[in-house]
Amino acid sequence: MIDNKQRMRIVQEELKKEEFVDLWNEEVHDFSDHIQRVQTQYAKSHLLKQNLPKDEVIVHMDLSENYHCKRDPECLLESVYRYATSHCCLL
Repeated sequence: MIDNKQRMRIVQEELKKEEFVDLWNEEVHDFSDHIQRVQTQYAKSHLLKQNLPKDEVIVHMDLSENYHCKRDPECLLESVYRYATSHCCLL
């Protein structure tokens, strides 16, 4: 990783049938949980948008799992670095 970004890797691995089935079932279970969360979040967001009063806005922040905190020299307090995190927001 040259720039600290995750890159796709192609991995070739040989497993016994039983090991593969166990791994597959675990991955499918995790993915299904992820899909359920996405569907629930989308439905709740859609409901909020439908019932939003005219003088209000929705701020959507994507708090993804792969964010990184970085030291920010502008956030100094008694010569101790504070950490700042930026998140993508939609208004």
